Amino acid sequence: MSTEIKIVVTNKSSKQKEIFFFQQPAKYNGEEGVYSNSILSTPLPPFSESGSKYEFGVREIYYAGVVEVKGEIIPGKPYGFMTARQLVDLAPAAGAGEIKPNCVNVKINPLGIEAAKIDPTVAAGAFRICSPVFDPERKRYLAGAAIEKSDESIVLSSFVEMESNTRLDCQPVIKFYVATGAYQAGTIMNFISSSRSAAECDATEGRTKFHVSLEPDNTWKVKSFFDDDSLKEHLESLR
Repeated sequence: MSTEIKIVVTNKSSKQKEIFFFQQPAKYNGEEGVYSNSILSTPLPPFSESGSKYEFGVREIYYAGVVEVKGEIIPGKPYGFMTARQLVDLAPAAGAGEIKPNCVNVKINPLGIEAAKIDPTVAAGAFRICSPVFDPERKRYLAGAAIEKSDESIVLSSFVEMESNTRLDCQPVIKFYVATGAYQAGTIMNFISSSRSAAECDATEGRTKFHVSLEPDNTWKVKSFFDDDSLKEHLESLR
């Protein structure tokens, strides 16, 4: 059963805020022009008025995703809802366990992704997307890492433009961010500028629960917990 990462957000400011969630872009081999998508956006009223918090959840499983490009790739425009997706595992470090299916092949006409297979040459912590031969003057595709939220919806978190007849290695980074703004799920946003003023929830060392608060001065505070920190988390939730 996959681990679920949960982020609970409290608005301690005096005004309702629009907040959105996004993930640190995956690392792609030899690729520039990596794009990031918003994962979710929601209004959050002040806790002092509503007593409400917002809980965001994402499962720690991995998907390869592909979508056909329609028009120019423009920040603020939605591109995160995939035409095709497929579950895939990450390659383990040497000697760290058995290799599971970590490589997928993309099909064209119709666009799809075949079931993952094992490729022993994939780098540790990554999965591979193999593209077929296609005419880039007639068709353009985006490919990358997708995540599954706790409501089972799947969004392309980060991506690059897929080239014909190539092997694209993708290494997801399980760091998530919360920022103020109204980027709907699947909308391209600027990761660098957005992350500067965002709350960072770093799950790379095994933390799975985060309590995030937007303070009255519009700064963020983050407290993180491991799975066995249940008592500490409970006491924190009462504050």
